Amino acid sequence: MTQPVPITFIKKVNMVFGSVDTTQHYRLAEDQIPSCYYMTDEGSFARFRPLHIGGFAIEQSPTHVVGMYAGVWDDALTFAQNQQQNNNIKFHLLGSTKRDILDQVDRLHSPNKISTNEIQRKNNQIPGILDNRLYYINDGPLHGIFFQQVQAGHPYQPMHVVDAPLETEQAHRGHVFMKNIYLRKYYESTLPDLISKLELCGVAPQTLPTVPNFAQIDTAPKQPLVSNEEYFPENAFGNSRPNQSAFIQACIRRFQ
Repeated sequence: MTQPVPITFIKKVNMVFGSVDTTQHYRLAEDQIPSCYYMTDEGSFARFRPLHIGGFAIEQSPTHVVGMYAGVWDDALTFAQNQQQNNNIKFHLLGSTKRDILDQVDRLHSPNKISTNEIQRKNNQIPGILDNRLYYINDGPLHGIFFQQVQAGHPYQPMHVVDAPLETEQAHRGHVFMKNIYLRKYYESTLPDLISKLELCGVAPQTLPTVPNFAQIDTAPKQPLVSNEEYFPENAFGNSRPNQSAFIQACIRRFQ
């Protein structure tokens, strides 16, 4: 089901977390527009996915369950089946409402805090006995991200987002989980003012050009922005992620 924006719960107070791309060098990847996740205390859900091979989208549902995992998620299984049966993952259920998720993230990030440099050192000297602790990165480039070891003798891995409308359904696998405050700091330092423009989709109707062409961005016919639709896929820009990113950012900065 699609819905024209505004989707009124898309606002700063309802952003529960975000997801980011990381590199093998313990840094955040360049040229990304991270996804932002919004929820209400009643369980309404929206995922702002600005940059993706399939295009810009606001994915929305009236209910949703969210977790984070490291390892190999089995796409043939449901959200609940992976949680209960998949021995190739470490999984943490976050919840199905804003309050559930924020409270659980606070609980999980409290016990084992280490820096980006320290998790890198751990992976340079991988323990042969399984370390079941979940680590929260509280300093350095990966501040706001969780890591966990899945198997003895294997590296600690960043925890990824996984979510589904219901636990009995198959899940969407997202990028690396990042705590909301540090996701916003990334936007503020790397993409100034862009997140405030994104969140105008919670305030007023917005439109997008019908043609993915910079020369026509202000003159092409407009189309209303609606949820659960994809706009401007990467192949519309000759499979150039930088060109796709630049165009989508320009569209977002025109929101009013």
